[in-house]
Amino acid sequence: MTAVTTPRDILRALLADNPTRPRLTWYGPADERIELSARVLDNWVTKAANLLLEEGDVTTGDTVLLDLPRGHWRGVYWSLATWTIGATLVLTEAEIDALPATDVLITHRAEVAERSTAPLRILVTPAALARRYPGAMPIDVLDEAADLSTYGDLLIVPTPTESHRIALTCDDGTSWTGEDLVPAAPAAGVRVHLDADTEVSATALLRAPLGIWAGGGSVVLTATGSPLPASRIAMIRHAEGVDPAQ
Repeated sequence: MTAVTTPRDILRALLADNPTRPRLTWYGPADERIELSARVLDNWVTKAANLLLEEGDVTTGDTVLLDLPRGHWRGVYWSLATWTIGATLVLTEAEIDALPATDVLITHRAEVAERSTAPLRILVTPAALARRYPGAMPIDVLDEAADLSTYGDLLIVPTPTESHRIALTCDDGTSWTGEDLVPAAPAAGVRVHLDADTEVSATALLRAPLGIWAGGGSVVLTATGSPLPASRIAMIRHAEGVDPAQ
């Protein structure tokens, strides 16, 4: 697999390498398990990017605040969509009243969507099979569960993204450009387990898969909301064929 250095290149390389191989397997609350091949992941990313382009005219340098549960698989495709169109992803641990002003808000919390002043606000329902948000929708907020599937499966980015621009920024002042966002791959083609329920930073949970995929590997991500017993983790790793060295 050809080496890649920016997020925008990664899905292209995965699709060219093996479009049907599982690239992200996610374990969530209530025994949820989601498996995405490169082709399926690319479809989610394409639809999300088209939504950002069509509804918010999001472009290079615009900011997208991501407020989703740690390690959730939906955060993966929203982050990739943001980087694909050259926007900057913003992560923060600030309270609702102190959230930074951004061009787009992507959140799973209705109260955050309601109080935000972002021009484009998207309310995400984390449940895998949701067809619409289960509660009352705030005014002028997009319902991701109901609306995302209606966007196109073909993405035409208006202008090339600029990899020297900031791709990810956090409220502690750290930031990464598109060029330095992707960490080195642990090894070529390996299947790696990432545990969102341990002390892994939110930025690492988004950056680490990029490095693994850039090396032609795949990711098993556990994010159940509380640390799993070691025996359960061992069973998942064995069942999913995680590389023992990882």
